[in-house]
Amino acid sequence: MIDLSSLPGNSLASKERGSRLEVSIGEQQQSVYYNGNLHRTFTVSTGVNNSTHLGHFIIQNRGEWFFSEKYQQGAMWWVSFKNWGVYLFHSVPMDRQKILFKRKRKSWEARHHTGVSICKSSRAKWIYENIPEGTPVHIY
Repeated sequence: MIDLSSLPGNSLASKERGSRLEVSIGEQQQSVYYNGNLHRTFTVSTGVNNSTHLGHFIIQNRGEWFFSEKYQQGAMWWVSFKNWGVYLFHSVPMDRQKILFKRKRKSWEARHHTGVSICKSSRAKWIYENIPEGTPVHIY
């Protein structure tokens, strides 16, 4: 994980109040802020039909890989923000062998049936490696 205190304008005391993630469903963007300053913005894909939960959450836990028997797909670099592993930020969907679905390779930004936020794999890995537990998340 990155040391948030090493970023410009950050101090150890401001770490907790200064870092946050924001997800705009309307813009399909996830933004990372440190100490009130925009640090990074990612394009994401959220759930269709209002299936992505709106509100304030916190980063809870994470993992390198999961596979859902129910949806017959998995993803890399998941970071949970609600219900301890049920609602996630994660990579594009993959099959059981961790291979991208062909239909997703061309249109990973298409809205999905689940209420999670999906990023390109490199961006999901960045979130996994750099955003600590307890970081506030605001989805609107």
